[in-house]
Amino acid sequence: QLPLKSDGTTNLYFQIDNEPDLCYEWWCQTAQSSPISYTEMAKEYAWFYSYVADAIHSLGNRYKVSTAGIAPGGAIQCGCCGSSNCAGDKGGITGLQYM
Repeated sequence: QLPLKSDGTTNLYFQIDNEPDLCYEWWCQTAQSSPISYTEMAKEYAWFYSYVADAIHSLGNRYKVSTAGIAPGGAIQCGCCGSSNCAGDKGGITGLQYM
């Protein structure tokens, strides 16, 4: 059970997306030959987060939002082929590469 505030209500918490640094989280509108980089994914997520957070906050002050957790390693580039595994996908560095 969520703790009650002094007015008898509870805060509601929303996490906006999950692991936005993975390629399958993005539907690319670019051609397969035009992959998107991690910097573009970060910009897109920042815009998306801001838009959704503003919409949720407009419902009242009991609604709280947090950013998404990122995946270990994530992606450096997404190939944008419309599938979860594209030829242009480039994974990031994970701790496994150092073990």
